[in-house]
Amino acid sequence: MVRSYFLWGDTVPETNSLLHPVNELHFGAYLPGDVTEALEVASSLAEQRIADIIALPHEERGYDNTVLAMQDAAEELDLVYTMARHLSNTLGNTWRDAEELASAQITSFTTRLEQDTELYEALKHVQQKAAELDLTEAQKRSLRDEIGNFERNGVNADPQTKERLKAIKASLAELQTLYGQNLKEAEERAYLPVESVTDLDGVDDEKIDAWKDEAASRGIEGYAVTLDSPSYWAIAVNCKSEKIRRDMHKLMRTLAPENESVATEILALRKEMAQLLGRASFAEYVTETRMLKTEQNARNFIDELTQLCLPGMHRETAELTAFIEKITGKPYQPNIIDFDSGNDLFYASQLKKERTGDETINVSEYLPLEQVQEQMFAIFGELYGATFRSSSQPVWHEDVKAYDIIDEQGNHVSTVWCDWLARKGKRSGAWTKPAYVADRSGGKIDEPHFVFVHASFPRPTKDKPSLLSFNNVISMFHEFGHVMHSSLSKTELRSQHSCWSKWDFVEAPSQIMENWPWQPEILTKLAKHYKTGESLPPGFLQNMRRERNFRAASKMLWMLYLSSVDLYLHSKDYDPQKDGTPNQAARRIKQQFMPAPVAEYDNSMNTFMHPFAGAYASGFHGYPFAEVIEADLFSRFEQEGVLNPFTGRSYRDEMLATGNEREHEVSISKFLGRPYNSQALLRRMGLVA
Repeated sequence: MVRSYFLWGDTVPETNSLLHPVNELHFGAYLPGDVTEALEVASSLAEQRIADIIALPHEERGYDNTVLAMQDAAEELDLVYTMARHLSNTLGNTWRDAEELASAQITSFTTRLEQDTELYEALKHVQQKAAELDLTEAQKRSLRDEIGNFERNGVNADPQTKERLKAIKASLAELQTLYGQNLKEAEERAYLPVESVTDLDGVDDEKIDAWKDEAASRGIEGYAVTLDSPSYWAIAVNCKSEKIRRDMHKLMRTLAPENESVATEILALRKEMAQLLGRASFAEYVTETRMLKTEQNARNFIDELTQLCLPGMHRETAELTAFIEKITGKPYQPNIIDFDSGNDLFYASQLKKERTGDETINVSEYLPLEQVQEQMFAIFGELYGATFRSSSQPVWHEDVKAYDIIDEQGNHVSTVWCDWLARKGKRSGAWTKPAYVADRSGGKIDEPHFVFVHASFPRPTKDKPSLLSFNNVISMFHEFGHVMHSSLSKTELRSQHSCWSKWDFVEAPSQIMENWPWQPEILTKLAKHYKTGESLPPGFLQNMRRERNFRAASKMLWMLYLSSVDLYLHSKDYDPQKDGTPNQAARRIKQQFMPAPVAEYDNSMNTFMHPFAGAYASGFHGYPFAEVIEADLFSRFEQEGVLNPFTGRSYRDEMLATGNEREHEVSISKFLGRPYNSQALLRRMGLVA
């Protein structure tokens, strides 16, 4: 079946910036005022396509004209929604209303679609003819999944239940969008006022100058420390004033108070939806389609890894406490502001520097963004046979650069837009979004996938390029792991592309790439001083690698705390009458994972995007679970060479290209020659010999 990129019809206004073929992007032309009309046209087109599928006589039904046609029916609507959400996240509030409209429209369409009994029966009819139609295994799997999705979404429910499910999903779409927008606006509004420059001792002069300019722009004296990621970590890691660090911690942990009621309502609606669909909890509903298969298995995974990590965390806390007492000359009781993160904060950062043996080295000066990116591209090229070329595609902001990814045969398989820098109006954090999945059926490779990758790295100054911390480098490799997973996907069906991998696996192809910067031969390539071109001293490199496991148990417990909170709040055990608000419940859970008293003002659930405004509700445990998988996968690279092209091609073909075309356990076994296990991760963390 040929996909209909151009069937907009004669009534499409030529002047609407969002009405164009879905395999094109027109950044620079999009207008938020065009969204309403574009949604109307795209929705009408999608509805007509669905009506045509339903009207097809059963004897004429096949996979292409029923299943594929259904999957492709709303491509134009997806495009409008994707652009509205993307531009809201990257350009700011001028797109907020457009994002809300698009989110409501696509939720309304998909909710109605997944409860359409006639469409469901059409799919069942194709399934009954599977042998006659000679469906491939991928097609059978896709058809089975589509039918399962209809059943999971209440297609067989009574009319009253269906109407309530529609209302719940519409409300959830609005609330999740509102949660994300509230947080983004709160981050833009919030700042920490600092009167004296002496209170910022330890922070580099360029950030201090930027905060002085920020204060002037806000009409206040002194300095205004913003809540963008580079600024927050500059205070948390480098500022010598405990008061300023504490104030910054409190500001971050009390951000977006309006989201507490939003999160509460989201949880209540998800619980109701799960019960209407016959599940005891939303966590049970979600986990049944994941690798771990059940909520109890997910709980067991979290609990078992927690028990393995707790003794290590206590050892790490004792070591850090002794170090703090040594350098301050006074007794120290663990303080939450020194432990409340998966990163190395003020004292931990100092201890790590002491153990690397050279406190005079500023690693960031050896890691300019463009240099790191160039070397990262070279590494992916060596492993996967990929070539990266500057692209002529339009961009949404002057910060953004686009690149075409070319495979070994010279095929243009993907275009990636890299938006690495922090700026006002842009959502904080790092994320990757597949924006368009090209058709690879029948071995076709004549058009590229589209992928967007984002981060909040420090902006360049008049004197310096963007200089990355080592954690920034890890983040860049992580996100580009997602990019390559999307770019190199070659699944027969678009619906089984890598972006549709199971959510407790999907982080493995990104997390595995975090291993590369730690390898001496890779770090030597990445790290060249931005002025002199000098490499990091060999001894420093060795010490950095030796310290990879620095506070590894504490960092894993941070992920396990977030996983545990996410799962508990979505479980049948969470009872607001007994447990209180999501933040009250979260503080009690957090205390089980922290070596210091949790702050009473800690309202972190107001800023926890992954479950409340993302796709990770009841699924955050996918991060540590995927880490088990990636550590095992990387063990083969450790044995055969981290730049071994044979191993890289094998990983590309067995793990990246296959997406969700087969069970992930099968792909893992084919690459490793055996089922996965947790021993590689435990060894890497120093928890087993």
